[in-house]
Amino acid sequence: MGLHMSALTRAGGALLVCALALLASGCGPGEPSLAADPDQIEFGDQQLGQRSAAQTIVVENPSRDDVTIRRIAFEGQNNKQFALADVGDCEVGMTLEGDGSCRLGVQFVPTGLGERAARLVIDYESEQGPLEIELQGVGVGEPAVSM
Repeated sequence: MGLHMSALTRAGGALLVCALALLASGCGPGEPSLAADPDQIEFGDQQLGQRSAAQTIVVENPSRDDVTIRRIAFEGQNNKQFALADVGDCEVGMTLEGDGSCRLGVQFVPTGLGERAARLVIDYESEQGPLEIELQGVGVGEPAVSM
């Protein structure tokens, strides 16, 4: 990761310089970009059919421009084995103010044995593409036997 130095304006004879980080910035023109903390979650071993404890993701808007969240969805082969928890305040249609943040809770509910993976995808008004958070967990235990 490098920095790009950009001269923005002169004020009172002093040159103001803004260091723009490549991934996110609160100064200068440009496309808004969301960030997530953490950007991946490893749930570890989880009993089949049982919900894990909720893991919280903080979605941050480090730009100074407001951003509207358009879609929050799970994608990938095991997308049905992850769920939004009843924790957090990020919602589809909400406007995330510049330098603002919101939270999402995510749970792992394995329906099969072994490693499971998906992505939490947050689409927002940007040409940079969606924000993606990698999710992983392992389904363990005995599958239920129906009679």
